Amino acid sequence: MLSRYHHLVRLFAFAALALAACTQRADLRDVPGTYVMNRGRAADTLIVGTDRHYRRVYIAPGQAAVIDSGTWSVDTVGDQILVTFEHFAPRWRAETDAGPELRLVIGYWPVEPERTLGGAIRLVVDPDVDWAYVQQKR
Repeated sequence: MLSRYHHLVRLFAFAALALAACTQRADLRDVPGTYVMNRGRAADTLIVGTDRHYRRVYIAPGQAAVIDSGTWSVDTVGDQILVTFEHFAPRWRAETDAGPELRLVIGYWPVEPERTLGGAIRLVVDPDVDWAYVQQKR
């Protein structure tokens, strides 16, 4: 008879395998679209255009909208495919890395798009808490 500990280990291993099976590599032709952040207090929308430009509208509670824009490109590192957003402001850090000395640094954001079993493409910001931009249905 398995101990309770061994049973839990097997359960967690099964859950990890099931979670890994829930995502798959996205087809880059499907990356353009409108994405909405699934966590946080701000309304955060990322519009990825077919012309390799993006626009992002970020509205924190009680604040005016901030609109960022830039270009995006596709890069390959080994067998990993990354979408890189240039001149990107990680505004979500105000919520995920809260602190009095947080300074917003505009730079680039490389992310590997993934597709869920439901077909949605996700651009993951923080996999530990499932914080991601999720593509809206077309």
